[in-house]
Amino acid sequence: MKKYCLLFFIAVITTATVQSQTIERKVISSGGNDAKTPSGTQVTGTFGEPLIETRETPGGYLTEGFQQPDTIYLPEVNLHIYTGITPNGDGINDVWYIEGIEQYPVNSVTIFNRWEQQVWRGENYDNVNVVWEGNSSTGASLPSGTYFFVFTAPGIDPQKGWVQLTR
Repeated sequence: MKKYCLLFFIAVITTATVQSQTIERKVISSGGNDAKTPSGTQVTGTFGEPLIETRETPGGYLTEGFQQPDTIYLPEVNLHIYTGITPNGDGINDVWYIEGIEQYPVNSVTIFNRWEQQVWRGENYDNVNVVWEGNSSTGASLPSGTYFFVFTAPGIDPQKGWVQLTR
């Protein structure tokens, strides 16, 4: 009788699947040429320039980057707001004067007393037709004392300070 030797080969085939991914770049935040602050100040310039860097890493290629400039330019406010008014009819400091107001024809001025109560408000203050003469909004003469103001205009931060009214 013949002896047959059967050899069994077990073949193990290993299949490895490598998955590749395509990553889309998304702009999460971007600076433009113009921006406005919450108070309305217009800021012109760029907040960042793209600086894309692609480098090889052990796991593949990595692309990233953003460049931030070190200087941001804000518009200069050219106002000189006087801190005194003496409405006594002598023609000197009888009205509250704001130097440079012509640069901001659309504006609002609000005057408060020391108890934070609004006593006067003017729209489009111009040192000629719309002026504070030391009177309340109803026209009553206000007593001597320190008053506080808020000046607002588009494109600049609110200007705040005090003014001394002397009768």
